[in-house]
Amino acid sequence: MLIILLLLLLGVGSGLFAGLLGLGGGLIFLPLTKFYYIDYLGYPPEFLRILIATSSAIIVTNGLSATVHHYRKRNIDTSLLPYFIVASILGSRLGVLMVDRLPVDIVRYSLCAFMLLSATRILLNRNVREEDRQLAPKERLQIGGIGFGISALLSMLGLGGGALMTPVLNAVYSQPIKKAIGTATMFTFTVAGTACFYYLLETEVPSPTNHMMVGYVDIQIALPVAIGGLFGSWIGANMLSRSRVQTIRYVFAVLLIAGAAKMAF
Repeated sequence: MLIILLLLLLGVGSGLFAGLLGLGGGLIFLPLTKFYYIDYLGYPPEFLRILIATSSAIIVTNGLSATVHHYRKRNIDTSLLPYFIVASILGSRLGVLMVDRLPVDIVRYSLCAFMLLSATRILLNRNVREEDRQLAPKERLQIGGIGFGISALLSMLGLGGGALMTPVLNAVYSQPIKKAIGTATMFTFTVAGTACFYYLLETEVPSPTNHMMVGYVDIQIALPVAIGGLFGSWIGANMLSRSRVQTIRYVFAVLLIAGAAKMAF
């Protein structure tokens, strides 16, 4: 019962940052579950692959809840959705294939590098000249190409795409920060949704476990975290319209650095 409660609280926390910053929640979920199941309980290192797949499933619920809320607030550029779908289908498949073919340590250190990169992006992101304008077709195609590369990396790591897509939309294409976060949330949902679909189709579990499994996804872990995430993402999306996002970014960047250090050692 205690572990269920802890997983529910973990879901609330991960969902909070999914709604607030479009980050999906995997950057909260993975370091903590890796510490508990692998470092504390002694599950084999290969269990990290199951946690990565499970993270994708959780991000689907977080991303859907946050995306619906951002859409209602008109914080999403829906013109990018077809580009995100194509990028996610192709990139996520590549990422899922890579996770089976790479040693666990490479996946783990790639995750650490991504967390540090995300923290750097957050800390260095300054206010830029923002324009609430319609993106040109050429710009949408460019963003779709960037999305392909991001989705391949993040599907391999079980993460959402907001930490990289938000700076792209805000700093490179001068989109308003709240709109960039909302659109990045939609991107996160499409990436996680396609990655989760591919993980569910997998037939060989990478390590023995007595948990309830569907493909690589651990239902016993995913369900309580996903339920908590629905509430957390709704709260986070509401906070976005009322809070100073930059202050929260700095706090979250520190959490990312701490999480990366824990994943590495």
